[in-house]
Amino acid sequence: MTSSMTSKERVLATIRGEPVDRIPVYHLQFSGHAASVILGRPDVCIGGAHNQWLEMNALWRGDEAHREFVERCESDAVAITKACGMDMLRLDYWRWRDKPARKVDEHTFLFGDPDGRWYTMTYDPQIELFTRKDGPSAGREPAESEPSEAALISEAEELERRLSDTPADAGPDVKLKARIEKYPDFLVRYGGGTAAVDMTDVAQLLAVAYWPEAMARLLMARARLLAAKMSSLRAAGLDVDIAGLDFCSAQGPCMSPGTFRRVVVPAMKVLVDACHGNGMYYFYTSDGNFWPVADDMFETAGVDGWMETDRSAGMDLRKLRERYPRVTIQGNIRVQLLHLGTQEDVRREVMECMEVAHELGGVLVGASNLIMPGTPPENIETLITTIERCR
Repeated sequence: MTSSMTSKERVLATIRGEPVDRIPVYHLQFSGHAASVILGRPDVCIGGAHNQWLEMNALWRGDEAHREFVERCESDAVAITKACGMDMLRLDYWRWRDKPARKVDEHTFLFGDPDGRWYTMTYDPQIELFTRKDGPSAGREPAESEPSEAALISEAEELERRLSDTPADAGPDVKLKARIEKYPDFLVRYGGGTAAVDMTDVAQLLAVAYWPEAMARLLMARARLLAAKMSSLRAAGLDVDIAGLDFCSAQGPCMSPGTFRRVVVPAMKVLVDACHGNGMYYFYTSDGNFWPVADDMFETAGVDGWMETDRSAGMDLRKLRERYPRVTIQGNIRVQLLHLGTQEDVRREVMECMEVAHELGGVLVGASNLIMPGTPPENIETLITTIERCR
């Protein structure tokens, strides 16, 4: 067994079922509060709504402030990766692209046209969430039309036309190549896209219920278009394509397993096959209970790994590794327990995950969801120190 692997070598060896010097670690996401606890300073440019809030302020202050923010995003991402001993480098936490039109108060920005269609975003720093308020309906554009079978087919046909215009070999993705080369010791997290049904999108849920064949055609067109770009990602040096879309709650998938099998799996298999054909692995990321479709994802589509493996939704790490020995599993440390449990609870949960990782392999140990604001600092410290001691 190699005694001094790089983080990248460690993750790839884990995926391949090879010996590693210690268990690889990756925490999915941090609140601003958690990131500040870990790095010991305020306003760390990492997180969900917290990071979007910081970017709104930077955009409001001007181009130079925004350039500084972007630089801090990268440096803070590297800093928290090293501070937590993580083996995968995520350089892009949640971002905000639109420049505010007006600063209403300390926590509220207005976006859009103040004299036409506009909305405000008000940030609550205690819970790190936004409240959105839309302007008067008279200033809005007409609402989007209801989904229809004809619209789905039209969109699919447009993507199919675009596919015929996609060059067979476009060369490496230049931006991605530069990032990978800048951090050669880490597996840089990147997603080349997916074809799935978003459980938060009412139009998509209606479409898959009423017109499954048309939705299947649309997802297949998306998958083929994304698959055509896989060679560009591989040429950039990408080893693992990590993409996904939440489609499960704690009760299960947002559609029946039979519908999932007909509508989603064929498109998913196209993406996975394209990755494998270019010498890459394909990981899917979604929380919730995906047991009803696990065979479809791992055995039929061939997905190589799963991020956000949610113990609180019944996704038991040991059962998954025993049922799917070739699949790499990330997560299984519950952020609910980090938030509400004791230090001993945290220590016990980490050690249970570590036991499975050492015994069965194929595990990236870590928190499977966002480490929430208000999580006790002593629990965060226990998480990090226990992992390091047991690796």
